[in-house]
Amino acid sequence: EIVPESAWLKLQGWYRGGPAICRRGSRQPSGEVQVEVYGLRLHARFVDPTSEKAAETEVELGRSETVSELREQLRSAFSLPAGRPLRLWRHAD
Repeated sequence: EIVPESAWLKLQGWYRGGPAICRRGSRQPSGEVQVEVYGLRLHARFVDPTSEKAAETEVELGRSETVSELREQLRSAFSLPAGRPLRLWRHAD
């Protein structure tokens, strides 16, 4: 929480509302929380080799997240079982 709730309510009152802007934060070794204003946004596609049907999603990662955490996010997004192999590769635009 970067802005205490009481301050957020005052800001909403002064500016007549507005959506909450959610950002990821990571605790540094010093104990300080660093807010990631721009996370890494990835577009992912899952192609089922048995049916050749494709599904797409978008995931956002923080700097401190690992490839294993990315894999878990993708498995969750595509409803894949935990043991199912998952390949990742970069697609050039």
